[in-house]
Amino acid sequence: MTKSASFIDTVCSYLEGLEESGRQQVPLSAPFAEPPVSQASPTPRPRQQPAPAPPVEAPASKAVMPKPPAPKAVAEPVTRKFIQALLNRMTECKDNQPAENTRVVLVTEADELDGDNRQLLSDILNAIGYELPSHPDPFSSPGELAGKGARILVMGNPALQAVSPAGMDLKIVRGMWQQTPQGKVLSTYAPSSLHDNNQGKKATWGDLQKLLKELDLDIPEWTRKKLQRKN
Repeated sequence: MTKSASFIDTVCSYLEGLEESGRQQVPLSAPFAEPPVSQASPTPRPRQQPAPAPPVEAPASKAVMPKPPAPKAVAEPVTRKFIQALLNRMTECKDNQPAENTRVVLVTEADELDGDNRQLLSDILNAIGYELPSHPDPFSSPGELAGKGARILVMGNPALQAVSPAGMDLKIVRGMWQQTPQGKVLSTYAPSSLHDNNQGKKATWGDLQKLLKELDLDIPEWTRKKLQRKN
């Protein structure tokens, strides 16, 4: 083979190789040089991101304190009203004593003159020969009782405290005579405590008999007959 034929074969072989490799252009300055190995461009380093800012906690909402309870209204002290009544012996009793010797001053709460209480009080006094006046007077201090009657009948513990400020309780001194600057005082239950209270009625009747005995008086005839019918 001649040099020219060998050259042509070489060129043809080279071109075929280029074609197979997909190369389209050949630099004339170095036609037989190996094609440069394409270097992959370096993967760009990711830009360093700034560190995330720490989460900002929302300011804690202030605890809502419950409203303090409204102050309770201070209960006003109960104002008790009392009455005093001068009790005169009923003429039907036909006593042999002067009227001034048989008078009794009654002191009790004003509520004892309402409704059923008043009727029961009237019945109690009638049973011992006394009458309840239509319009008793108000009572405010023990000094008002001075010289009004020989004996004082107090009904109910509140009335006892108003008449005798010594602080004696009705449970202790009920049915007992007490000497006071205003006169001798006998205390017993109030009518309002005697409704449907047979034991209380029995005790009150015993106290009222002590009152008659102190005044040297007898049980009225109508009461005596009523007691005989029950027996």
